[in-house]
Amino acid sequence: MKAKRESKESNRTRILEIEKILENPVSLVPDCIDKSMFCPLDGYRKKLSGGKDIEKFSKSKDEFLRGLAETRKAISDSELSFSAIIKTPHGTATFFKKGDTDQYVLAGIQNSSNDVFRMLAFSKDVLTGKLVLYSAGQYYVGTCRNSPPGREFIGEALRREHTEFTVDEDGVHRTGNGEIGTSLYISGMEAVRIGTSSHFNTPSRIMKHMLFQSHENIFTFRCESMEKSASRQEREIFSSYLSGGLTDSQFIDSIYRKRLASAIEDGSFIIGNRQFQNLEEFTEQIEMPQDEKGAFLQVMNDRKGIYLQEGSRRKLLDAIWHDRGRDFLHALFPDIADSEIPSMKGNPVEIIDRIRESREISGIEKSFGFVPWSEASSFAAKSAVNMRMGKEVITDLSTRDNDILSVEYAFDLLSGSHANKAWKIPDDAKVKASKILPYIQKMVKADITEAREAFNELKKFIR
Repeated sequence: MKAKRESKESNRTRILEIEKILENPVSLVPDCIDKSMFCPLDGYRKKLSGGKDIEKFSKSKDEFLRGLAETRKAISDSELSFSAIIKTPHGTATFFKKGDTDQYVLAGIQNSSNDVFRMLAFSKDVLTGKLVLYSAGQYYVGTCRNSPPGREFIGEALRREHTEFTVDEDGVHRTGNGEIGTSLYISGMEAVRIGTSSHFNTPSRIMKHMLFQSHENIFTFRCESMEKSASRQEREIFSSYLSGGLTDSQFIDSIYRKRLASAIEDGSFIIGNRQFQNLEEFTEQIEMPQDEKGAFLQVMNDRKGIYLQEGSRRKLLDAIWHDRGRDFLHALFPDIADSEIPSMKGNPVEIIDRIRESREISGIEKSFGFVPWSEASSFAAKSAVNMRMGKEVITDLSTRDNDILSVEYAFDLLSGSHANKAWKIPDDAKVKASKILPYIQKMVKADITEAREAFNELKKFIR
């Protein structure tokens, strides 16, 4: 506690304010929600009723009553020139002192116009667990049985802290929005719903207008997301949150991540905020080919869970690919060789689709009777099938094989895309391309019998 010299004018103003308070000291006492027989607040009201001389309380063992008497004695001193200064978590308060009353109690009595400082008048009763106080604007009440405040207190406290909020249809206040959120409870009452878009600390703004012994018996929370995976460790996170160490969004994110990790470890399957204990039910939420669903179920042979932000084929495959990609491909394509897998590039969807397409093309090749005898003939067969299916023929001209270049250029001639590539093709490959072009046309446009005969005729021109 420090002291500072006050001007006569300042002292006179403060003394007049305090004298007005002491004219009706019962006005300092808030109503009690509980109306208990042993409520300290009701006891003070009885002792102060009837206009009793408060100086009689100068030897009282009760800090509040003695504080009233000490305040009267202090402002009656004609030579009063100093005021005491005390720092609180919510600002600095000044008061006059003329005895041994607790400084916080004196500060509360003499600053009753401040809806935060006025609660300090009963700080001794709060510290002993006899009271909890709620003070915001005109709303000033106490409880001796840890009863919750009225919801109007929540709104007034948030307004005074310049906090944006809305009120849901059921009367509960809301700060922030988002798919994931939490509810803050005060003595069992749902006080405010908090969303992840809130980046301040809602509890601290409400607690500024409360005085209590310990938050453990007053504040609780509920986060509906993955409640089955809640753990005792959340108490430490919540305690840090109430102490102002986390913003609303950080608290919600910490709880969600903790539960998510626990749920996955326990074998839960999660899409967004929905949790599935049954793997088949989880899989049915995802649009993907049935054979891929079957392969997925086949490789999920342990109890470790999976989390997906959204239920898509791509997200599911990405989630399992690092650990189970090879097993998944073997389950989906039983005849695939291990040597094919490491060379495959791209994301899982691209790899699977490429294998499917390759098998589809191979199937059509067989149905047409295309039996390749070399790399160039294999390229011709696949390119013809691609064109028949309306797909683009992929060429890169990176090879030095003259036969392959001839086949590539023949398909470019057929599709009309040869002009930009002609300068890259050797003359002898161009000549051969013009010779095989009629056969390439039949492989692409004729019926199965003619296409097969045309393919076999290529043996006359390419190795």
